[in-house]
Amino acid sequence: MKAVLYTRVSTGKQAASGLGLEAQLAECREHARRKGYEVLVATDGLDALKVSESHAGTIDLLLTDVVMPGLSGPEAAQRLAARRPQMKTLYVSGYTDASVVRLGAARGEVAFLRKPITPSMLTGRIREILDAPDVKAMLDAKRAPGGHSPSE
Repeated sequence: MKAVLYTRVSTGKQAASGLGLEAQLAECREHARRKGYEVLVATDGLDALKVSESHAGTIDLLLTDVVMPGLSGPEAAQRLAARRPQMKTLYVSGYTDASVVRLGAARGEVAFLRKPITPSMLTGRIREILDAPDVKAMLDAKRAPGGHSPSE
C-alpha cells in the first residue's frame, strides 16, 4: 500500500460547494483511502515533519499546499526530502504568483495541481505521480555531463 502524507490541503471550493473546509479535507482523504492509499494526516508543514518522524514505513508522496501558515509546503518538502529522498511531492495551490513559478511548476519540473480540485482529480494525479519515473532523477540525468539541461 502506498503511503501519502497529506497536509491540510483545501480544495479551493469552500464557498461554491457549501461544504466546510474540514468536510472537504475529510472527503479527499476518504476518497484516497478507498483508492487503496494509506493516508497519514498532518495539520501543517511542521506537523508533517513530526508525522514523518513517527512513521516507521515508507512515505511515497507528500501532498501539500504551497502556502501554509508557519512552514510552507516547499520548506516542509525540502526538510522531509533530507530524510526521505525517495518521497515525491505534489504541490497544490490556487496561487499563480512567483512562488509557484520558482517551484518549477511552470516548466514541468515539479508536480503541481491547481485549485479548485475534486477528490477524484486529486487521487488521479496522485496515481499519475506515483506511477511516473522519478522527475528529479530524469532532470539530474539531463544535467549530467553529456546530458542536456532543460533550458537547452
